[in-house]
Amino acid sequence: NNKNSSSNISSNDENNCTVSFGLLSSSYQNEYILPIIKKSLLPYCQVEVEGQQQQQQQPPPLGNDDIDINLNAERGNHLTRESPTVNLPWVIAVRAHCAISAAKWYLKYEADTSARMGVRLRTAEEVYLKIKESLRSSLNNTILESLVASDSDNDDDNDGMMEALTKDDNDNDDDDEEEEETMKPLSSSEEGQGVVLSEELHEEEAGYLGVHVIVLPPYSSSPSSSGNDNGCSRNEQNRNSISTQQQQPIPPSFEAHIRKNKRQIIQSYYRILHPRKRFRGNDPTLKQGGDPRNNLELRVRRLINQEKWDDANISMEHADKKQKMDVTTISTTTTTTTITSAPNKEPQHECNMVIPWLEKNTVLQWLEANSFRVGSKDANDHNADLCGWLRRLHQSQQISLQHGTKTEMNASRQCSVHAASFRRPFYIQGTYTKSQRDISQTPFYVPAPTKIPTSTNNNNNGEENNGEKSNQSHNAMVRKGVSSVEEEICPPLARIGCGGISKMNNARIQGDMIEKGAVVYGLCKFHASGREDMDVRMLLPPPSVAEASVKSGAVITGRPFVCEIFDAHKMPTVRDLQDVANAINCQFEESNENGSSCGEKKEVQLDKNGWPMTLVQPERYHGNNPRGVGVGMSFPLSLVSSKAFSGLQSETEEKVKLYGCVCHTSVPISSDEELLQKLGCTAWNKEGEEVAAVNDGDATPNSRMYPLKIQQSTPLRVLHRRSSDVRTRYILSLSACRIDDHWFRLRMSTSAGTYVKEFVHGDCGRTQPNIGSMLGGRTDITELDCEGIAF
Repeated sequence: NNKNSSSNISSNDENNCTVSFGLLSSSYQNEYILPIIKKSLLPYCQVEVEGQQQQQQQPPPLGNDDIDINLNAERGNHLTRESPTVNLPWVIAVRAHCAISAAKWYLKYEADTSARMGVRLRTAEEVYLKIKESLRSSLNNTILESLVASDSDNDDDNDGMMEALTKDDNDNDDDDEEEEETMKPLSSSEEGQGVVLSEELHEEEAGYLGVHVIVLPPYSSSPSSSGNDNGCSRNEQNRNSISTQQQQPIPPSFEAHIRKNKRQIIQSYYRILHPRKRFRGNDPTLKQGGDPRNNLELRVRRLINQEKWDDANISMEHADKKQKMDVTTISTTTTTTTITSAPNKEPQHECNMVIPWLEKNTVLQWLEANSFRVGSKDANDHNADLCGWLRRLHQSQQISLQHGTKTEMNASRQCSVHAASFRRPFYIQGTYTKSQRDISQTPFYVPAPTKIPTSTNNNNNGEENNGEKSNQSHNAMVRKGVSSVEEEICPPLARIGCGGISKMNNARIQGDMIEKGAVVYGLCKFHASGREDMDVRMLLPPPSVAEASVKSGAVITGRPFVCEIFDAHKMPTVRDLQDVANAINCQFEESNENGSSCGEKKEVQLDKNGWPMTLVQPERYHGNNPRGVGVGMSFPLSLVSSKAFSGLQSETEEKVKLYGCVCHTSVPISSDEELLQKLGCTAWNKEGEEVAAVNDGDATPNSRMYPLKIQQSTPLRVLHRRSSDVRTRYILSLSACRIDDHWFRLRMSTSAGTYVKEFVHGDCGRTQPNIGSMLGGRTDITELDCEGIAF
C-alpha cells in the first residue's frame, strides 16, 4: 500500500479486494459463508427425537441468523482441529500474479530508487497459500465464536466447549485431577445422560465434526453475448460492460493458455466427473467409500455440468424458435432433429466451465511460461498488460458500486460457496450369538444360475416360444439365507444409537432412495473377529465348559465384533447403547425365556430325515430375536478406540475357539468306552474334572494326547480363493459321547484357524491326523456349532 493512500483505506477494502474476491472480509464471511456452514452442521446438532430424524435428512432453507444449532460437548459435538478445510480456486493465484506484475511495473517506472531497495515480492503460489491459510484461520475463529455463543442457555457448557476446542497439550499437567474426575465411570443417576469420551478417543478425534468449504469464482455457463446497445441508457451499457468483464475472471493471456491446452484440461475435468467403479461384484449391498470433501466437489461439478447442458438446450430452443420465425417453411422433422441432437453438440465456451476447477499444474505452467527475465522488453510488456487488465477489472467493480445497489453488485460478482459437514468415524464394540442355521454373518449373495434356452431359433431374439425371456442377466444375484448378523445389528445401532446416518455427504444425493450396490460415505460397517459359515451356530459354552473355564481363569464369550460408523447424526450415550441392545435382543418386556424350554434336559432329537439334531437351550444365546441374533449384556456395547478395530483381526490368531459337532461314521461303535479309547479324549461333560486332574497331576492317559498337533493343507472348498499351503494347527482338548452305533458327538477346543470340518472327515487325506483315521473308517460331520471364543 502507498503511504499517501493508506489513510483512505476503509473497512470495505477487504470486501472489494480484486485478487481474493473479498473472501477475507469478516462481513462477507458472516453474511455468506457462516450461514452455509451452519446449515451443513444442522443435522448433527439438532437431532432430538426419533420422529424428527427423517426431517434432518434435508436441512431447512437457509435463513442467515435464524439458524441456531446446539454444539456442545455433552452430546459429543466437537470440531476437529483442522476444521474448516478450505478449497480455493487457483484463479486467485492468477490474479495474484497480475497484482505482482503491477507491483513490478510500479517499482520500475513509478517508485524511486530508495523504495526499490530491499523489496521482495511473494510469488503467486505463496500469495495463494497465504490467502487460503488466512481464510481458514478466520473462519475457524468465526465458527467457534458464533457456534459456542449460540448456546447461551448454559454458560458452563460454553466454557467447557471452548476449552475443549482450544485446549493446549501443555495444560494437561495442570488439570490432572479434573481429568481423572471426568474419566470416572458414570454413576447410576448420571448414566446415559451424556456422551463420555476417554482421553484416547479425544486424541484420535473419534466422532468429531469436520467442516469443508469450497469457494468457486463467478463463472458463466453460457457465452457472454456482446449484445446490441441500441436503445440502452448509458447506465445499462455500463452494467452490460461490467457483466461482460466479470464473466471473464482471468486475463486474456491465461485464457489463451487454457484454449491451447483445452483438450487435456477437458479430459481431466471429465475424468474426475465420471470416476471409475471402486468395487467389483454386482451384489446389491451398499459399500462404504469416498471422502466427504471429494464427494462435495463431485456433487458441485455435476451440478455445474448439468447447468451447462440446461443452458445449451435453452439456447438451442431459442435458436430453433428464431429459425421458425424467419423461415416459415421449416419442416417438423428438421425441428425435431435439431432439438434431439442439441445435447450431443459441444456447448459454447466450455472452457468457462473448467475455470472454477483449474488445477495447480495448469496455473504453474502458465506462470512458468510467462517468467521472463526481469528488465527485458517481453517482461515489461507482460507486466503492463496484466497491470492494465487488473486495473480495468477493479474499475468495473467501482462502477458497479456507483451505478447499482450493493445487492446488485454482490449478486453479480459473489463467489459460489459450498460447505459440507461430516462426522468422523467412531467404533462400537460388542459380542454376538447366533442360534439359527440360516443366518450368514454378512449379506450373502451368489450369481443366479443361467437358464438354458429351450429354443434354438435365432429369430426369437433370445425369447422362448411363449414370449418370456429364456436367459437371466449375467449380473443377477441370488440371496442365501433369510438374514445376516450385520443386518440384525447395524440398522438398530444406526437408527436408535446414532439418530440415523447422514446421506448428505454421498457422491450422489437422491433423497431417501439409494441405488443398490452404490458406494456411500455414511454407513455402519460390521467387522467381526473371524467368521462362521451360514450353517454354523454361534453359541455360548455349555455349563461343563463354563465351569472349567472359571477354574482355568479363561473368559469365554460370543464372537467379538466392532461396528465402524461413518457420518452418524449423533454420538450414542450409554443409555442409547442399552436401548440398541434391547432392540436387537427383542427384550423390551419381560419374557418367559426361563419357562418350560429352559427346564428341558433333552439335548438331541431326530430331524425329519432321522438324523440326530442338537437342541440349544436359551441360556446359551442372547435375547429373543426371532432371527436368532443377540448381543451380549455381560460385555455390553461400548465406545472404543480405533485400536480395538485394528486389533480385531490380529488378536484372532491368539484366541481359542470352542466347537461342538454331530458326526457319522461307517465303523460301528459299541460303547462310549470304545469311542473314548479310539479318540484318546475325555468323557462328555467331564471337562471340569479333567482340568482339575491335570492341575493335580492325575491326568488320564487319554488326556495326555492333547494338545494334538495336526497338519492341514488348504481345504478343497476354499482352494479357489486361498493360497495352497500346509498349516500346523492344534486340537487343544477333545471330549466325545456316543449317540448310537454310527452317530456320536464331539466337543473340542482348537487353536485359531483350524478347519474343524476337515479335521473330522479328513478332506481326502489333506488333514492328518483326522477323526476318520482315528476311528478307522469313513467319517463325516452333519452339524457344527461354535460354542464360544476364549480369551
